[in-house]
Parts: sequence; C-alpha cells; structure tokens
Amino acid sequence: MNIEESIQQKSFKSPQQKALINIVYTGLWIQSQQSELLRSFDVSLQQFNVLRILKGVYPKAHTIQSIKSRMLDKTPNTTRLIDKLEKKELVCRERCTEDRRVIYVQITDIGLKVVNEMTHTLNNSFSAHYSLSDDEAKLLSDWLDKMRD
Repeated sequence: MNIEESIQQKSFKSPQQKALINIVYTGLWIQSQQSELLRSFDVSLQQFNVLRILKGVYPKAHTIQSIKSRMLDKTPNTTRLIDKLEKKELVCRERCTEDRRVIYVQITDIGLKVVNEMTHTLNNSFSAHYSLSDDEAKLLSDWLDKMRD
C-alpha cells in the first residue's frame, strides 16, 4: 500500500515532503511490527536495544552513560530500562570501586540467550516480510545516511 492510501492523503506539497512523511510513517510501522514480536518476550524495543548494546561488548560491561549514548531512541529513562532488565535477570550491575557514581552494566547468560532468541525472531520476520534485495537495502541505507549529513 502506498503512503497516500496508508494515511488517506491525496497530495503533498513536494516530493521531499512526501518522502519525509513516508520515512516517518514507515519507521513507526516497523517499530510497531518489532514491538509486537518482542511482546512475547516481555521486552520493549528500548530494552531490546540495551540488550543488543550489551551483547556487542560482552563479556565486558558498559556504563549507563555509554549505553545511553549508543541507544537508537535517545530516551532519558535508560536507568529505568536497566532496572526492569535487572528485575528480569537479563542484566546485572556493579558499582565502580574507584568512583561510586559510575555503575557498570553487563548482560547475563540469561540475557544473552533471550537477546539471541529475539534477534532470531526479528531477523526471520524481516526476511519474510521486507522484500529488499541487498543492493536495494544498501542504496536505501546510503540515502538515509545522506539525509542526516
């Protein structure tokens, strides 16, 4: 379905406006699809992002500030996200001995298992529903990078 049908709008002020609205709409649509898939794991998209970041540095830990700087969604509630993940035993925290203000967060073995399952689920869904070739995906990614330059 094209963007005009999706949002029930017949025309746009310019091709640039149409493209921008299409990008925002599609981004929110993808987030909605991913959130629905993650619901069965009782993990939000933002919590999944934290787990992915921590998996990427495993077995090392990250500071909360470092996690926050790498988040896709720059929400101010990173500490609260980590609180929830810790209650689910997906991450653990350790206070720095040299500077008690610094807290290190590390993904647990349970967290690694869950993030791998979630990644597998999302990848399977992406492969099944999004029909971009490798070349098309690279081109789209290059265009999106160009927009932010």
